[in-house]
Amino acid sequence: SNLASQMRNSPSCNVVVAGNGTSKLEQQRSWMRVKAVIDYMQSQGIDRDRFCFEYGQSGSANSVDYHVASSSEPCGTPPPPPHPNLK
Repeated sequence: SNLASQMRNSPSCNVVVAGNGTSKLEQQRSWMRVKAVIDYMQSQGIDRDRFCFEYGQSGSANSVDYHVASSSEPCGTPPPPPHPNLK
C-alpha cells in the first residue's frame, strides 16, 4: 500500500487512523474498520505502535481517514471496542 511505503520511508512518522460514524452501531463499525486498517498495516511490516486509533468521528460512516499524528496524540494500544455486542 502507498501508506505503508510512505511510513517505511519515514520511520519516525506516526499516523492517526480515524473511523467515522456517531450512532452506537456506527461507532462500533468505525472501531472495527480502524482496527482492520491497522491490522493490515501491521501485516505490511508497520509497527502497530505507530498508529493512533480514533473512532466515532463525524464524517461519512463508511470511510476511514488518516493523517500524520502530532507529537501530543497518543499512539499504541487501541481502545476497547465501544459496543462489542453490535456488529
